[in-house]
Amino acid sequence: MSQKMVYVPKDIHFLDLYLHNFGEEKCTPYHSYGPAIREYHLIHYVLKGKGSYKIDNQLFELSAGQGFLIPPDVVSFYQADAEYPWQYCWVGFHGLQAKHFINQTSLTKKQPIFQDEDASFATHITQMLEANSVLRQTAFLYLLLDDLTKSNPRQVQFDLTDSKQENYVKMVIDFIDMHFSGKLTVFQIARFVGLDRSYLTSLFKTYIGLSIQEYLVNYRLSKACLLLKNSDHAIGDISRSVGYPDSLLFSKLFKKKMGISPKNYRVEQKHNREEKEEAQ
Repeated sequence: MSQKMVYVPKDIHFLDLYLHNFGEEKCTPYHSYGPAIREYHLIHYVLKGKGSYKIDNQLFELSAGQGFLIPPDVVSFYQADAEYPWQYCWVGFHGLQAKHFINQTSLTKKQPIFQDEDASFATHITQMLEANSVLRQTAFLYLLLDDLTKSNPRQVQFDLTDSKQENYVKMVIDFIDMHFSGKLTVFQIARFVGLDRSYLTSLFKTYIGLSIQEYLVNYRLSKACLLLKNSDHAIGDISRSVGYPDSLLFSKLFKKKMGISPKNYRVEQKHNREEKEEAQ
C-alpha cells in the first residue's frame, strides 16, 4: 500500500475555511477504515478500482470517477474491494463556513455520493500536494469546492424563504466582520438584521453549525492568531484590537480555545518560522 498524506499545521484554526489533511493512497485488498467518527468534513475521490462506503446503515458501492462525503460527527466505514482495491485521493477540512460550502452542493448524509468524470477533484489534490505553502493549498481547496458545487449543485426548488434566510446569515457574518473589534452582542446583531434574537440564533446555527456567539469568539481569536504571528504588538494591544478590553480575560479565553497562552503561541510560531527558514 502506497500513501501520500499531508497534515496541515494547527495554527490556522478558526479561519473561515482551513485544511486538516489531504493526500492520495493506493490501497491493498480489503484495506478499510472505521467504523469511526471524524471531527471535520472529509471527501474522497476514487481514481482507480472499487470499494464500498457505509454511513447511517446505507451501503454504497463505488468505482473510478465517483466520490463520497464523510460529514463530521457521523459514524462511517469504508473498505477497498477484494479483487480491484481502489486508489483514491482525499481532502479533510473544517472552518467557520465549511458547512455552508457543503450545503451549496447536493451532498448530504443521506446522499453522500457524487460524480466527477472530468477528475477536477483529483487535479486540485495534485496541485495541493505540489504546492509549497498552506496559502496556496487553501486556495486550491476553494477551487475544489467551487468545482464540486458547479458539478453537483444543491438539488432544491428555488425558494425565496431559503434565499432570504441565507441573506440573513450573510448579514450576520458581514456585520461581525465590520464590528468584531468593538463591544458586540447578539442582541445588537439581531437588531441590525431585523429578526428576533432566538430565531436568528437558531437560523445561524442551522446554516453555519455554530451559535452566533461561538462564531464571534472564533472569529476574534482567528484575528488574534494572525496578529500574534505576524506582528510585534503587545498582547494587551492585540486583545483590545479584537474586541477584548480585558487582556486577562482574553488570555484565559485564548488558552481555553487554543490550549496555549497568547505569549507561548507567539513564541511557538516564531520558532516554527525560524525552523522553516533554516530548512530552506
